[in-house]
Amino acid sequence: MIKEIEIRMNDFNMKKFVHLQGQSFELDPVCGMKVDPQAPPFQVEFRGKKYYFCSKACKHIFERMPEKYLKSDQDAQL
Repeated sequence: MIKEIEIRMNDFNMKKFVHLQGQSFELDPVCGMKVDPQAPPFQVEFRGKKYYFCSKACKHIFERMPEKYLKSDQDAQL
C-alpha cells in the first residue's frame, strides 16, 4: 500500500508518496503519474523548484504552460 503525505515546498505543496519499503515518489504535475525522484526520466527546474515527469511529452507540455499546472495544484488544495 502507498501512504500519502504532504510536504510544503516553497510556495507550493507537492504530494509525495512513500511506499511501505521506504521508496518515495513525486507526482508528475501534468498527468499525475508517480515518478521516482532519485531516477526521474525527465525533470525541469521552474522558479527554483524541481518538477519530475514520466515522459518527454509531459515535460514539454509543462514547459509550454507551467502556470496552468501549478495553478491547478494550488486550486486542488483550497
